[in-house]
Amino acid sequence: MNKEVVNKEVKKERITTLARERTFLANDRTLLAFWRTALTCVVTALIILKFFNSYSYLIATVLILFGASLVWYGIKQYHYYKKRIIEI
Repeated sequence: MNKEVVNKEVKKERITTLARERTFLANDRTLLAFWRTALTCVVTALIILKFFNSYSYLIATVLILFGASLVWYGIKQYHYYKKRIIEI
């Protein structure tokens, strides 16, 4: 009887550890998605600057600022959720 209780506790701890690892990996994927979107905005801004003339600087500036804000927000969220995952 006592051995069964120990086995259940070990199994529960293993499941909890795996769930935490999956959550860490999901947090990493989310940060990478923010970076990917920001990079897409910057590349789009550079293409607009290269091929268009009228109002291209304004649109490119907005896209670059939006990309930079996405990176900042993604890093902020990443650290916030990393801290929360560790506390659990």
